Amino acid sequence: MSYEYLIIDTDGEETHITADEKPDLYKMQEMVGGNIELVACRYENGRKPMIINEEGKLDGLKLNSKATEMYLDLHDVKDYIVGKAIIFKNFEID
Repeated sequence: MSYEYLIIDTDGEETHITADEKPDLYKMQEMVGGNIELVACRYENGRKPMIINEEGKLDGLKLNSKATEMYLDLHDVKDYIVGKAIIFKNFEID
């Protein structure tokens, strides 16, 4: 099985990844630049897991408009996503 995920940068750039292995905790921390937080978002008309930097707002990371839109499409809250976001397309986090 291939594991597919999407990295969304704060400038809106999308990087689609296909890998033979799931990213481990350390790889996810490296990608978001710190401790991870698991939230949910809407991607391609479905609910998908999204990984973000747990302390991104405290660290002053830049707003991620695209990830915020995907997050708010599923949640009725006044909130926003900062820093890089990772969306798992075809698998869940362990």
